[in-house]
Amino acid sequence: MIFQAINVIRKKYELEKVEIISAEKEKAEKLIREMEHKCNEKILENKRESERCLMRLKEEHAAVVARIQQDNELKESTLRAYHKEELQRIRSQGESELRERLSSLRQEHEAQIKTVNIRHEEDCQKLQDELELQKSKVVILDTFFF
Repeated sequence: MIFQAINVIRKKYELEKVEIISAEKEKAEKLIREMEHKCNEKILENKRESERCLMRLKEEHAAVVARIQQDNELKESTLRAYHKEELQRIRSQGESELRERLSSLRQEHEAQIKTVNIRHEEDCQKLQDELELQKSKVVILDTFFF
C-alpha cells in the first residue's frame, strides 16, 4: 500500500508538473504572440514613419533643386546683362574712337588739301608771272621788230 500511495502521489505530482508546464508553455506562447504582435505593429509604424521621412526628403530635395535652378538662372541672367552692358560699352568706345580717328583724318586731309592748294596757287602765280614776263618779252620784241 505504501508503494501504491507513493505511486499515486507521484502520478499526482507528474500531472501537476505537466499541468504547470503546460500552463507555463501557454503563458510563454501567449507572451511570444503578444511580443510578435507588438513587433509587427512597431515594424508597421516604423515603415510608415520611413515613408513619411522619404516623402519629406523628396520634397526637400525638390525644393533644393528648384532653388539651385533659380540661383543658376539668376546668375545666368546677371551674366548676360553684364556681358550685354560690356558689349555696349565696348561698342560705344569703338564708335567714339572711330569718330575721333575719322575727325583726325578729315583734319589731316583738309590740311593736306590746303597745302596742295597753296602750292598750286603758288605754282599758278609763278606760271602767271612767267607768262606775263613772256608776254612782255613778246611785246617788246614785237615793238622792236615791227
